[in-house]
Amino acid sequence: MEFQWKKEVEQALVTSIRRYVSENRENEVGDLQATLFLQYCLEEIGPCLYNLAAVEVQKHWQETCPPLTPRGGTSSSIPVVERSPS
Repeated sequence: MEFQWKKEVEQALVTSIRRYVSENRENEVGDLQATLFLQYCLEEIGPCLYNLAAVEVQKHWQETCPPLTPRGGTSSSIPVVERSPS
């Protein structure tokens, strides 16, 4: 799954990673290293976070909204995202 967001958001995340490394490790990382780490995290952790959020949303909808049935008569659920093979 590829994440698309504004350049400002990505730069804020890269800056946050650089700050974290600087404050909690004994070395500094540049934008490229921070960007690659961010990409790795999104590829590895992103699908898990998506699935957790999807389950929570589905649970919330089931608790607060009346059941919806598509025209075909069967109910559907939120699709689960699989991590693409590396």
